[in-house]
Amino acid sequence: SLGAMSENVSTELCFPDTTLPVAQQFASISSHLRSSSSQLVAAAAAVASRAALALSRSDSYGHDKYEDAVGLGGVLPLPRVKGGTAIIEALVRQGCHADDWAQIFVPDNFDLQDATRVRNSRFSGQCIMGKFSTTVEVMPNVPLPSGVYDSLVVNTELGTDCLVQNVRILSNAVVETRAVLFNVDSVSCSGKATFGCGQLLPVAVEVGGRDLPIWPEISLPAASLMVAHREEKQGLKDVGNALQQYEERIKSPVTWIRKGARVVNTSQVHDSYIGYGASIDGALCVRESCIYSTAEEVTVVADGAQVHSAILQWGVTATAGGVVRNSVMLEYSGVHDQGRVVNSLVAPNSNLAKGEISNSFVGPFVGFHHQSLLISVFWPSGKGNVAYGAMLGSNHTGRVADQELWPCEGGFFGLGCMLRLPTDMSSAPYCLVAASVSCLPQKITFPFSLITLPDKVPDGVSPAFMSILPAWCLYKNAYSILRSELKHKQRNKAKRHTFDYRVMRPDIIQLVIDALQVLHGWDKPLSETKDVYLETDMPGLGKNYMRESVRQAAIDGYRTFLMRYALTQVLLKAEKGEDKEPRTEEDEHLVNVILKVLLPNTTFEQQLDKLVQMEKDHATSVMESKRGDDIRGAKTIPGYRHAHTPAEDDPVVLHIKEFAASIQKRVQKVLYCA
Repeated sequence: SLGAMSENVSTELCFPDTTLPVAQQFASISSHLRSSSSQLVAAAAAVASRAALALSRSDSYGHDKYEDAVGLGGVLPLPRVKGGTAIIEALVRQGCHADDWAQIFVPDNFDLQDATRVRNSRFSGQCIMGKFSTTVEVMPNVPLPSGVYDSLVVNTELGTDCLVQNVRILSNAVVETRAVLFNVDSVSCSGKATFGCGQLLPVAVEVGGRDLPIWPEISLPAASLMVAHREEKQGLKDVGNALQQYEERIKSPVTWIRKGARVVNTSQVHDSYIGYGASIDGALCVRESCIYSTAEEVTVVADGAQVHSAILQWGVTATAGGVVRNSVMLEYSGVHDQGRVVNSLVAPNSNLAKGEISNSFVGPFVGFHHQSLLISVFWPSGKGNVAYGAMLGSNHTGRVADQELWPCEGGFFGLGCMLRLPTDMSSAPYCLVAASVSCLPQKITFPFSLITLPDKVPDGVSPAFMSILPAWCLYKNAYSILRSELKHKQRNKAKRHTFDYRVMRPDIIQLVIDALQVLHGWDKPLSETKDVYLETDMPGLGKNYMRESVRQAAIDGYRTFLMRYALTQVLLKAEKGEDKEPRTEEDEHLVNVILKVLLPNTTFEQQLDKLVQMEKDHATSVMESKRGDDIRGAKTIPGYRHAHTPAEDDPVVLHIKEFAASIQKRVQKVLYCA
């Protein structure tokens, strides 16, 4: 039937093989763009058949049928169908008008019953209508008869059983089967729509320098590669050329409203692709954009949201006055409550409300629910939280807006904190920046650190410096680290991207080893200690100071983390069999290094016994970090205990207790039941 082009068009995202050299990864992106059979490419090929309808008035119609854009198989000018004259007369009685009825094309079995569904509408230029016989849902549980009512239709194709009602102007569009346009001011196309594709987004650097080319099938790894590796000039040039070709292939003379999509109570849709089953409800505008969607993964733009020159992948939500402009929202991301995303990429499972993301690359699982700011940020690893009033990228030099900020994976940026440009925390995952902290431009390389206001600035230290406590999140905030792992796994909705939720994984383990070496807690003890250490003493502290007592606690925290990792891998290898590797060769190498330095001359049995005890201790540490909240709350808030789940019953605490018990059982099985 008219408007039923297959939904089974390839929508594979572009995922470069990250095990290959960078140059080859760029080559794979270029190849993907050149060979893509995406929805947009297929749509452009289908609409090319509209040229078959470009007939001059002097042509002899004969017995030919003319192909529509979306697969009816053949349509005829309305005067030529059986009973055509009577149908036209009925349409006129029902308040319809056409500049030329011979330019209105319908299936050859279009009849008077179909015509009863076309009322009070005007048709101009070349239009196509399918048959109308069923009802469609304008909103949940509100079915209305399909057809065309009270609308102006210009050079448009209307699929079988679509509904077009109260549309002030519908021009140069394809409306597929069972799609709905209801109470819409305008749906139009300039004739050369590219649906937001081919833009270069100035992410990470406002004035450009890490420009990100975008298209609907872009993935997080592909985007991260192109932003991070600017040294690959040829690769970037090849991608740019391939994207230009892609843009030409998808250039469209029509706006598309795909099968089952709903556009209701909306002001404007222009030069846009509205995907299968998408819901545009109460939006201010969707302009020059591509919205991918399916019936199962509905993309929503609603309640005063604006989408302009943007790409929204499957399952994205833009609601409650949210604005997306010159940006790409990867699958299952969202913007709400007057939040603004401008010149940015937002990765899967990240959601913005109230605040602003500008010229930034925001990774997955970032929580951003308050009036805060991200500007000139490159954060591909994501998994963090931005609290109320936090300002990441809060200023530039006053000369040119050409600086950038690289936050850390899992970073928690507290109330009202300020991180100035330039800052690099990418080698310090899972740091916590406390409330009201104002960080100078710097590079920090100590994972799991707390950066906080000093209680008393030591003599000889700048009053602008903060206090840094490396490894603090491991030995004082273990609950938060574990909760991060669990919640991200539970909250993931993405169907096409995959994520490694582990905190205890090889790349982070290597960063901890590097930090431990700088602290002289690895294999070369510090020959002479000091009360206070600065960047000149220990590179990676940034514009912060660290006390000797803090260094000792950090060494213990890092060493414990490394030993837990290595001993867990020992257990895994034992469970798999002595002839098999742990998870990866990288794991195997790191395990051997850690055991040699931190656990020399220990037997296999001693190692597993130590693992059991360490996991019990870790479970206790998790519970104690949560119990601190209970103690403080009970002292402060009346009736606190009756309103809050105690640490002993907290789901995260129960999980880690069960895990520690399972480790003991697994060790016993390996040692005594082999």
